[in-house]
Amino acid sequence: MRHLLSLCTFLSSLWLMACQPNAIAPFNAQNISLPASYDALENARPTRQFYISAEHACADVSLNDGSSPVCHNGHGPFPDMQAVKAAARNGDLTLTPGSAVIFRDGTYAIDKLFISKSGTEQKPISILAYPGESPVFDGGYRPGDGNNQRLDKDITLGLRGKYLVMSGFTIQGCKEVCVQLGGQHILFKNNTIIGGGEDGIKVPPGSDSVYIVNNRFEWPKDLNMPSRPNTPEALDFMGAKNSYAINNLFTNSDVRWGGWGSVMWAKGGARNVHMLGNRFENLVVKNNAIILGGCCFNNWNWLAGNGLAKPVAREVSAIGNVFKNISLTSDYSYRGTIAIEGCHDCVVQDNSLDNIDDAFALYRTGASGLDVNVANAETVRLPQRISINDNKINGVKGNLYNVQIALELESDFNQFCAENPEVLVTRGFLDLESSTIYQKFSLGYDEWQAMGYDLESEMNGIGCAMDGE
Repeated sequence: MRHLLSLCTFLSSLWLMACQPNAIAPFNAQNISLPASYDALENARPTRQFYISAEHACADVSLNDGSSPVCHNGHGPFPDMQAVKAAARNGDLTLTPGSAVIFRDGTYAIDKLFISKSGTEQKPISILAYPGESPVFDGGYRPGDGNNQRLDKDITLGLRGKYLVMSGFTIQGCKEVCVQLGGQHILFKNNTIIGGGEDGIKVPPGSDSVYIVNNRFEWPKDLNMPSRPNTPEALDFMGAKNSYAINNLFTNSDVRWGGWGSVMWAKGGARNVHMLGNRFENLVVKNNAIILGGCCFNNWNWLAGNGLAKPVAREVSAIGNVFKNISLTSDYSYRGTIAIEGCHDCVVQDNSLDNIDDAFALYRTGASGLDVNVANAETVRLPQRISINDNKINGVKGNLYNVQIALELESDFNQFCAENPEVLVTRGFLDLESSTIYQKFSLGYDEWQAMGYDLESEMNGIGCAMDGE
């Protein structure tokens, strides 16, 4: 029950690989061909630098024009963010293509700081840490410290222009969104995001060609963040297009102490969004670690009508990611480490899942009523043309699949190492090819195969070891 021709066309158009029937090349860094703007942003070098450092500024403040990283020959760095803003207002600091603002060690208080200027593909504007140093941007939010009335800003830092690079920072003290990447052609790399009451990073509607690479996300218990009915996410691709999360680490979060309910989510009309080679380790989440599709607290009344978001994510992939020690706290019927919620033409391939509760979940996008303002709303909300192939699942404590409904699902060439192979639960599964409806069935693995799924997959017993483990 494989549909390789359509998937091969999809995959080859995205990346690189020559896709042949019965074989899909495994993910690795060499197999990915990213857009030209990524290479340009990665390889660009600044042509003009401004420096910021309180420690290295001149005692004579009139000399601190930002042109030098230390006080030398009558020039010094800007001493703080107030000096930077003043220089921007009077024209002494103008961000033009090729400009870089370089921060030295220290903690910099920021409050709704937005970068709206634009560079070019060959000369982006860059916000950088000084080589070998680790500056901190702090939004100042500390739950329970009695001084947060002024800190109700929803976004701590926003990149909203085109051709921007940010690298080398820790961003913390965020009440709602730590970083909004709301522009086009943005490279956000080598940063650490701590907390974020709504999102660590939000990539909102209108964003295009955003690359989130080699960052660390965490939510330590000592943040003391209050629990919320709508749990936060580390990375939220909300209606974004042509964007990538590559080789990031997500760790040290527990929804029970206010941490992420789900870690990464591509939703609300997101298209051509790819989660590649990321690591998810030591996490306690609610229903899912990552979600392909869906949206918005299952409520479309406030979004679908104005066209900002749509009830379908398309061409979303999760490839080559590692999930280790993932616990799910909810009793939701369709929970799973990797969830596909109403996604169309979406791929889950070559991932490694180790010591998890439930593995995969498939269910329709929620909506409050039928006023979704799209034709055939009920059908559109269903996951369609889904590929779950070539994954390694080791140490499953719960179900292999929790399926509400899916159209044209292919699942094969997976390796399962489960505590109990009789772990599959299927509820309301629809297969268009056979026009068969299965409702409220608990199925064993052999019954799942009898339906035509995972025919070439491997199922091993307790204590089995994966190839290459």
